[in-house]
Amino acid sequence: MRKMNNKRFLQGHHWALQKRKVRLIGLDSFRQRVRSAFLSLIAALLVMYLTACALAPKESSPVVPSSEVPSSEMPSFAWQSTLQTDRPLVGKIWWQKEGRFVSPSELLAELVQHEVVLLGEKHDNPDHHSIEAWLIQRLAESGELKSIYFEMLDMKQQAVLTELNARPVTPELSLVELKAQLKWPDKGWSWEDYGALIKQSFALELNVKPANVSREVVAGFYKDPQWVENLAPKGEAITLGLYHQIDVSHCLMLTEAQVYRMIAAQAFRDKNMADQLNSGHHSRLLVAGNFHIRRDFGVPNYAANSSEWVNIALMEVADSDDPGDYNLRSHKLRSPKPLAPKLLENQPFESVSPEVLGAGRDQVIHGLDPEAGLVLKPFDFIWFTPRWTDRDYCKDMQPIKSK
Repeated sequence: MRKMNNKRFLQGHHWALQKRKVRLIGLDSFRQRVRSAFLSLIAALLVMYLTACALAPKESSPVVPSSEVPSSEMPSFAWQSTLQTDRPLVGKIWWQKEGRFVSPSELLAELVQHEVVLLGEKHDNPDHHSIEAWLIQRLAESGELKSIYFEMLDMKQQAVLTELNARPVTPELSLVELKAQLKWPDKGWSWEDYGALIKQSFALELNVKPANVSREVVAGFYKDPQWVENLAPKGEAITLGLYHQIDVSHCLMLTEAQVYRMIAAQAFRDKNMADQLNSGHHSRLLVAGNFHIRRDFGVPNYAANSSEWVNIALMEVADSDDPGDYNLRSHKLRSPKPLAPKLLENQPFESVSPEVLGAGRDQVIHGLDPEAGLVLKPFDFIWFTPRWTDRDYCKDMQPIKSK
């Protein structure tokens, strides 16, 4: 009986082991099936994610490509412009003196070494205004920037600016209220473009000042027959440089007399801006169009000490990917037109060589002897941005030509 019981016990034990083995095999099989299903689910989710990324609309690239500078240095906004965002230069900062690209922190470190910073823009590009806000914020936080001048503010607003500078501008002051206090005109400079920049400057406790003369002052000069003679810049290089740029920017639609009146107006505004900056104390910054800040024939020509001045142009990319192409002294005109000697008659300019006078308008600047003065590159730094618009400004000027 005992042997029988032992036999039965062994048989039962063997059967239990087999049953347990079957259970273990079944459990392993179940685990494998679960793991296989889990991996399949992960793979499916990964495919869905990659597909969604591929199909999703691409966001605007950051102001500075992450491959160029550490993320901690990057301004925290994306491009609002949508044209030519994929150009290699977009977001990069070119330092002409060193012949290389620099990071925003390197740019700031160089800017604070100078007493006067000229910050140029294309007026209708919102990305330029965003970069300006970032630069102004960083320069103010460094403690180096004390005063800020705007081309968009003129001497008529000096009294109210003095009052606003004397008291804190609180966040509660709306842009609508600030516009009313400044008596900002509805025509001309867009308040939507500059209101936030001006309010930011007050909030940073910068001394906000006008850099421009009023339209009424310039309009009054047009009635004076001696206006052009008295206010035109002296010097062949500056005169012809301004002639070239004004002629091109107005699509070759102006008469010779109109060009020279605009040269005088430009020179007068540039000299006035320089006078304001020359009379300032401590570090100061000017916000103006790129045309005004040029070293070759802009505001710096009237600087008391130009070595203490530095400029940076915020510039839209064009067809070239070479940064040097954006810092030329001039660009060829689209259609040559003779420059008659009579243009410079009775003008208080230095003598102009016969070679220059006989050249076509596309040759004027390129034909100048380097000794004439146009030996400086226009810009110290260029910060490249996408294009805001493909608008043909010359089409808008067609009616002006017919009048």
